[in-house]
Amino acid sequence: MRFIERAIKALGYHRRAYLSGIVGIFLFSLLSFVLLTAKALNHQNQTDFKDRLQQFDAQTLTTAKHLVTAANNAYTAVSARYQLWWYGLLIILFVIAAGCALFFSWQRRQETAAYLLVGKSTADVVAQYVLENLIVFTGGFLLAWCLAMVSTQWLDHWLHSLNLQLFASQLDGNVSLKAFKKITKQLFAHRLTDFSSNDLMLPEHGPRAQVTTLVGGAKTYLYGAATLIISQVVVYTTMITLQRHRLLHQD
Repeated sequence: MRFIERAIKALGYHRRAYLSGIVGIFLFSLLSFVLLTAKALNHQNQTDFKDRLQQFDAQTLTTAKHLVTAANNAYTAVSARYQLWWYGLLIILFVIAAGCALFFSWQRRQETAAYLLVGKSTADVVAQYVLENLIVFTGGFLLAWCLAMVSTQWLDHWLHSLNLQLFASQLDGNVSLKAFKKITKQLFAHRLTDFSSNDLMLPEHGPRAQVTTLVGGAKTYLYGAATLIISQVVVYTTMITLQRHRLLHQD
């Protein structure tokens, strides 16, 4: 109980620094929600594309094999790009969290020395400092989640536009506009479908059938918290161990 009480009091004492931390975690969480939701939306778009292809017979699809393969490769490339950006986001979080722990280790060296002198172990001090940051992480995460939930409709429109742009850029590198028009003309010749050639890959016009559901909340929190904990445990343990060594061997 005293352990948690000390952590809460420390949050108040170092509130300016921790308010900055909340802002940083808020931005990390929001970007993570966007990337994970965009990836899920892209996967759904690929599934819908395959469903639309079912309206064509096998012989017709044979003539469009190159286009279908290029489209599936473009969907896969877009998902891979989102995943790479998300990994990059975790790396940035790790580096910033480690840097903050290094800064706090120096700024709170007198406080740390007082804990060590009254018999607190290195693990006790590290656990308190990490708990403080975990509380801050949770606060920033919840703020980002609330904002994302109330902005779902706007986020849906923006992510749909982003996926269109990224998909088009990937597809353009594999299929020329001339070839695309020729293949789609063959596909839609004398065939009735509930979509046009312009909407074969991604429906661009008309109202969205269903607003995108925000995903990635649990993954963002668990992976983000784990990244924060690992980076700060390593830095705090190293710095406090060195400080304990200096205290034990000072003249």
